[in-house]
Amino acid sequence: MIKVLLISPTDPEKPQNLKLLVGGENTFTRTLLNNPPKNVEYTYHIDALKKGLIKYTFLHNLIALLVKFRILPLSSGSQVLRVMENFDIVHCHSYSIKLYGSKAPLIVSDSSSNYLYLKDYINWPIWRIKIGYFLRFFLFSIFRIIDCDTNWSGAQKILVFSNYARKIHTDLGVPSKKMEVVYPGVSVDYKNKKKKHKELNILFVGIWFERKGGLLLLEAFRKISNKYPNVKLTVVGPVTDQYKMRALNIDQKDFVPKEKLLREFFPNADVFVLVPPKVEGFGFSVLEAMSFGIPVVVSNVCALPELVENGKTGFVVKPGSVNDLVEKLEILIKDQTLREKMGDAARKRFLEKFSIEKSNSGLLKIYHFLYKLLQVRPQINEGQFEFLV
Repeated sequence: MIKVLLISPTDPEKPQNLKLLVGGENTFTRTLLNNPPKNVEYTYHIDALKKGLIKYTFLHNLIALLVKFRILPLSSGSQVLRVMENFDIVHCHSYSIKLYGSKAPLIVSDSSSNYLYLKDYINWPIWRIKIGYFLRFFLFSIFRIIDCDTNWSGAQKILVFSNYARKIHTDLGVPSKKMEVVYPGVSVDYKNKKKKHKELNILFVGIWFERKGGLLLLEAFRKISNKYPNVKLTVVGPVTDQYKMRALNIDQKDFVPKEKLLREFFPNADVFVLVPPKVEGFGFSVLEAMSFGIPVVVSNVCALPELVENGKTGFVVKPGSVNDLVEKLEILIKDQTLREKMGDAARKRFLEKFSIEKSNSGLLKIYHFLYKLLQVRPQINEGQFEFLV
């Protein structure tokens, strides 16, 4: 049994502020904890803190303070911990990390990049990102804090979720030999049942309505709703009153627990849409839709074209193009046979590339490699470890 300390973010069970949810990172973490690879035992860092197996240090609070006052760039956060328990491997996802008292090999993983978040999510100008990254590099080098974007040398492996994310990190200077692409998997209780509802249901899921392409979908839906009165739009995520949805055949929910989303909303969807006009970190909701055999329409940004095969499992549309989105939705609305064919292909692609079994297989190979290397050379130092990996 390989003992792995998993340091990774999750959302609270009852969120107070929907805009602070970590979304895909939460899906990744909970999927691993609920479906660990064979012969792997995860200890989640929150549980380890409660049990006294690890504890925060003064430096942890100092780094948090520097981020709070924007001396360091915004990010998922840093975890600076003292480890009092022996683990075979430490896997840190999304956070920057510094560990005291641990000799275990360290894997860090990232869905995309903090650089992407700063540039396209919160629209920092390039000059501000460069200054922030310089300060991060300087301070993290002094304190030997490991970070996927600026200070990666202390990690034995860097895992990324897509070839797109690999390219971002390569552009930031991460050596290609240190990186591995392991597509994350999702685990769902799939039931292949024929939908009996009379309306054709288009599903959109996203906390950030505008950034996820909600406005584009809303405009497209206005254009097709009169022509196809049997089409319904379901929106899961907060939307301001200014968008005036009440006159349309739209069912909108601010928040739906994940279990209910997978039990009720995805199984009743005929088409899933995620069309961010600029950027998307990964797109876990796309995988969830594919797992239910639903054709998916995405925009041609970031990793989304890696998930959806255009014309086979759904459509990849031009970013920001309402007309292209309307055209592809009309094709799916009018052709039930095509919807079912694409849905079947989406389900097949999910099983081949994005199932939890497929993801765990890739992850387990890396765990095994580092675990065996540690057993053979227990006194290996950081520089030697990097050379061997």
